[in-house]
Amino acid sequence: MPCYAAEPYYGMYDPGALELPANFGILGDNKPEVHRNFSGYWGIANQPLEVQRRYVAAYYAYVSSIDRQIGNILESLEGTGLQENTIVFFTSDHGDM
Repeated sequence: MPCYAAEPYYGMYDPGALELPANFGILGDNKPEVHRNFSGYWGIANQPLEVQRRYVAAYYAYVSSIDRQIGNILESLEGTGLQENTIVFFTSDHGDM
């Protein structure tokens, strides 16, 4: 799983306390082929629930880390008075979770 986050983010989410969405492991026949083949990419759906929860906790930690870094950029722009003359573009792929 390619979601790694440094502390304090990695410890922010207790895998055992996470409730997975009801449809987390359901890919469905009515989905595009890439969705039906999803379990072959990371193998998440084939893992025990405690491992799936660790993956989700790591992903949440990673997202929180990125969110904080974007916040740092915006705070720096505000602190230097550059926010009115700056456009910030943040792009991402689809995300896995």
